[in-house]
Amino acid sequence: MIWISSNLLEALEDTEVKNKELEARSDHKCVVTQLKQFFVQGKIESNKQVDKRNIYVAKIVKEKAWIKFREMVNDGLSKSNFSDRQTAEKQWNIIKETILEAASKTIPKKRVVSNKRGADQFISPNDISYRLMNGYRRLFNQVKTYFYQLFDDNREQVKSNIIKTIKTISEITEETPKEIHWNASLDEMKPWLMVTKRKFRTFQKFYKAELDKKKQQLSRDKRTIISDSVIIKEHGNSTLVSDPEEVKNHIVSSFEKWTRKRETTINKLNKFWYNVFQLKSNINQQWYEETIAPFTIEELTSCITATNNISAPGQSGIPYFFFKHLGHTALTCILQMFNMILSTGVTPRDWSLGYLFPIPKPSDWQKNINKTRPITLLETSRKIFMKAITRSKGGRLN
Repeated sequence: MIWISSNLLEALEDTEVKNKELEARSDHKCVVTQLKQFFVQGKIESNKQVDKRNIYVAKIVKEKAWIKFREMVNDGLSKSNFSDRQTAEKQWNIIKETILEAASKTIPKKRVVSNKRGADQFISPNDISYRLMNGYRRLFNQVKTYFYQLFDDNREQVKSNIIKTIKTISEITEETPKEIHWNASLDEMKPWLMVTKRKFRTFQKFYKAELDKKKQQLSRDKRTIISDSVIIKEHGNSTLVSDPEEVKNHIVSSFEKWTRKRETTINKLNKFWYNVFQLKSNINQQWYEETIAPFTIEELTSCITATNNISAPGQSGIPYFFFKHLGHTALTCILQMFNMILSTGVTPRDWSLGYLFPIPKPSDWQKNINKTRPITLLETSRKIFMKAITRSKGGRLN
């Protein structure tokens, strides 16, 4: 009798009994079945809300790629018309284009999927408990096979596999399995097999506990905002809008209100704040001359080193870790641009642009865009400049 699961039984089209004279040595007959394939394909469904992007990830880049990237950026800037007499806008465009061109030829991208809903999460099998669990399971089965099949032609191959498995387990943990007496009988090896089986069960429990913990962490709902419709409140009335253009215009209008320039007239302030904003006659301008002193290369590299590799980049797509792998020529060009901005007060246009995203508050946003928290992704070069201002000039300004 052959047992088959109900889902496969429904897909069974044909069956035929074959003779045992095949490559396998067995006293059983072989049953060949033919199954339909449609039920497997039916599980594959497209998810239109899955967002797939190619991004730069620092940890997947090899050192050889960084060396090539550094050389290409330095070479590109050396051959460019970069000058300390140019505007910061022109300087930044040259630096940006050179970095992006070098990255496109040397740095690999990783395909990531966001907004993936309802998908099974992958659990990495590289955990120590997982490897030990499989190691002891494999060792138990191999040793059992070796001592059960005393006259098997493949016995020496099984012995070689046992030695490899023991070596693998020893590399994972300091504890080495007990020595095997190859000439012992099966009865003499039974205690050894019982100890090995208990270790397998122990690591199986450890792995299951770790797996349950990870699944619990991954099963937490990822709260997102899907702006397929919004509620517009006007004159005390609420209207649900689902037209894409109307939704887009409403969100843009709300973002503009969030980021609009606030105009404050000093004459409209009360007496206390009016006095606070009045110019102070006892302040000596020379006290603050150091605040416009040029940055040094040491200050620049220190600020770059302190940045976070996993922070999202701005509009250009240049992440922080690109700056960490630039050579002396590129860092010198960036330093000249920073000092140009410091002396003129004029920044590149890219520094005034950013990606604005609404993220959920603790409570449900209820299709009201004003109940979300905006987060803005700015140019990483701008944030490095501001970090340099804070670090080197902040003490004097305070």
